[in-house]
Amino acid sequence: MFHYCTPQLPVKDVVKTQEYYRDVLGFKIDWLWEDNFGCVSNGKVQLFFCKNENPIVGCCCYLDAEDVEAVYEKYKQNGANIVHGLEFQPWGMHEFVIQDIDGHFHRIGQETTELPQACTMELAS
Repeated sequence: MFHYCTPQLPVKDVVKTQEYYRDVLGFKIDWLWEDNFGCVSNGKVQLFFCKNENPIVGCCCYLDAEDVEAVYEKYKQNGANIVHGLEFQPWGMHEFVIQDIDGHFHRIGQETTELPQACTMELAS
């Protein structure tokens, strides 16, 4: 049995990435080891960053939010790169997607009982 998962994302500059996560995304910088490896956290979520001169980008993490609408508004105000706006999804989530400065994606959502209008019409027919 596992207790939790901590993604380790490759980045070009760990310090710059940690500062972005703190200043734009509201995470806390937990620790940094020799500018090569670091950790940020927000609530129960931790993300590790490891320095890599040619990082593979495009990893995607899913972050479950307590109040996705508040997170979305905060990220808009802070200038986060929102690549998909806040939407109700047919799989029962209210979510949006951001891309960080290293090219990694975060799908951020909250469970909901509301469905998109198109799904509601399909279910009714």
